[in-house]
Amino acid sequence: MRNTLAIIIFLTLLPGAQIVAQESKTGPSSLKMRGGMSNPATKGASQDMQKLVALCARDPESQLFDREWAKYLQEYYRDGMNVDGLIEDVIQRADDYRMNSHQASGNLTMSAAEKRSIRRNMKSTAQTVVGKKKDPAG
Repeated sequence: MRNTLAIIIFLTLLPGAQIVAQESKTGPSSLKMRGGMSNPATKGASQDMQKLVALCARDPESQLFDREWAKYLQEYYRDGMNVDGLIEDVIQRADDYRMNSHQASGNLTMSAAEKRSIRRNMKSTAQTVVGKKKDPAG
């Protein structure tokens, strides 16, 4: 009886989960994405955003994070997009992700200096990528 009830609940919730996944694959339309499945900080975000947030939380100074951030912008940047807001969203999600993932390690939150450094690097990369997208000849 319990298994039957669990299956019914699972099948009832499954279509809703598929709709969320389909909507998030279209990329960001704005900064609505907040909070994957395993970490509340990436819930509802596209896979690309989830990967970016996890990298920012784990190793924001790495070349891999820089490449993924540039790749994300190349894929999703649209004229007039609020890049500064997107940067703040990624940093906040990464801070939340770190808090939820590393409770036992003691590295619960990012320091203000770390956030400033990440912000500065992300803005620099964004200026380069956005500039190239606006000037295809450059």
